[in-house]
Amino acid sequence: MRQARQDLRPRSLPDLLDASMSIYRNSFLHFVGIAALSQLPLGLVTAVLTAVFFSGQAPTLLNSISQVRQPDPAVIAAALSGALLFVVISFVATSFSIAALLHSLHARLNGSKPGVLQSYAAALRRVPSLLLARFLYLLGTSGLIFVVALLFVFGILLIAAGDGGSAAIGIIMLLVTVIGGIVAVLAAIYLTIRWQFHPQTSYLEEQGPVSALRRSQKVVRGRWWFTLGFVIVLGLFTSALSATPQLILQVPLQLATINPEDANPVVLMLANTVQTIVAVLLFPVNQIILTLLYYDYRVRGEALDLQLAVSDLRETPSQP
Repeated sequence: MRQARQDLRPRSLPDLLDASMSIYRNSFLHFVGIAALSQLPLGLVTAVLTAVFFSGQAPTLLNSISQVRQPDPAVIAAALSGALLFVVISFVATSFSIAALLHSLHARLNGSKPGVLQSYAAALRRVPSLLLARFLYLLGTSGLIFVVALLFVFGILLIAAGDGGSAAIGIIMLLVTVIGGIVAVLAAIYLTIRWQFHPQTSYLEEQGPVSALRRSQKVVRGRWWFTLGFVIVLGLFTSALSATPQLILQVPLQLATINPEDANPVVLMLANTVQTIVAVLLFPVNQIILTLLYYDYRVRGEALDLQLAVSDLRETPSQP
């Protein structure tokens, strides 16, 4: 893929944030349209489900379930299958929107302005590879924590069993899993930072799923601590941007749900809908900022700007 050429230079943190917000402002409706096309329907479905299960209907529903001595396995299987299907659809939709955002941002850095549907159509070719890269990323950063959590639950079950031998084994397992949990969290943080740019390396450099993770490690090499600090600052920055509308809704929502059994589903759905809209508005911001940081690292560590300048000289025909 043709590399971005617009204003490639090392940037300070304030310059990087300023440039990112300038790009976002200049194409606000376009970037929001890309995020909304895939994220808004999922968010609205989540809002409706939240309103149903956390409104006054929830206690009645839970009581009816608890009164059934032997729940129908088919009903449980259907519920679990539906939840899993929703997670998979959300994962695919988010990957698709990330690819479309990266395509659009890359095009704008090169001076062209594709539309929302054009960005999605162009991103379709690279979505399968990005999906696999994101799956490996989640597996590597969260898989070990998930295994430790399962062992922790199993240890609690052994203690609850009451037998002396099994209880002792459960206590030992709990102690081991606590230490393992700390190690797993530290390992997850380490890998999260090393693989931070896997969407950019997968899409912009057209790397395969595994090579995208390796390539991200190479881009981050020597800048791990700075990247960790940057990710923390970015998280605080986006949290501050999203906090205001959520705080505005906090008071009326609490007043409307003092008694959980009397919670108004409409109020709950409205609150979750607003949160979804805020998430859609902020979704492009992270990708823009991280992509500019990715280019900044390549300029500093690989002299990307000089490589592109030499490439342009080679492509320009010499004058007779």
